[in-house]
Amino acid sequence: MAYSAFNGSEDHRYLPEDIFYNLVEPSLNHVGLQRAYGDKNGYRRLFTDLRCPKTVLRNIWGRFYDASDRHISQEEAITLLNNHTGDLPIKPSIESGGGQNVRFLDKKMDYQALFSRYERDFLVQEKLEQVEELSRIHADSLNTLRIMTYRTESSVSALSTVIRFGQGTSRLDNQSAGGISCGLRQGRLNPFAVDKYGGRYEAHPDSGQRFDGLLIPGAEAAEAMACELHGQLDYFRLVSWDMALGRDAKPYLIEMNLRYQEINFHQFNNGPIFRDLIHDNLIPLR
Repeated sequence: MAYSAFNGSEDHRYLPEDIFYNLVEPSLNHVGLQRAYGDKNGYRRLFTDLRCPKTVLRNIWGRFYDASDRHISQEEAITLLNNHTGDLPIKPSIESGGGQNVRFLDKKMDYQALFSRYERDFLVQEKLEQVEELSRIHADSLNTLRIMTYRTESSVSALSTVIRFGQGTSRLDNQSAGGISCGLRQGRLNPFAVDKYGGRYEAHPDSGQRFDGLLIPGAEAAEAMACELHGQLDYFRLVSWDMALGRDAKPYLIEMNLRYQEINFHQFNNGPIFRDLIHDNLIPLR
């Protein structure tokens, strides 16, 4: 099997993609509520004690709001962006998976044309400065942890965690944008990373930083934060969280994923992540 041939971990409990997407995800999560709960503009209302990058501007169903949730006009929104300094990422608030339509603003942009392109439901946030250990591996991208958590009747646990890194001059870490991922256990990186085509890397191809055993400060705190946030969701038993680690090594929520959560990079890096759930008959397989 492709997974075991790549990572050397042979096990009959690897989960094929078709079963995961067509059977497991829809059985564990409330499909009808996924888009509404997945709106990044709504996170502040879903979660208590939420730590995320500072929001500069929101667009919700065509209406503009500033960081204090005050309704403003499009002209005021443009003035707000013109008065801001530094890099400002803009992205759809609903379904921006794979880095789709994520851009970085600059003063030369025609903001009115930009707003017309996005139409509605997007947000602009301040750029987050990441912990030094992740910048050392790839400084151009915000390198995020993808943490998959599972909720039972009484608890939430992290099933698997990988860290994604950009390559070259890319500012995105998504594998669909050319990034690579490396598994993480107890705060330390695995010996190798993988790209979407099955390429294997023992060191980052740009920085030359080796992965094996590198301690990532704040990684375990990010997993704990993901589990805590998942405990506040009633309709979803399986959630994948994108977390960044700030300069202070504290975790910041970037996005939660409730569908199309991706299992390939988890299983290539960390083996059969559903092994215990399959053994205990806790996920549907037929």
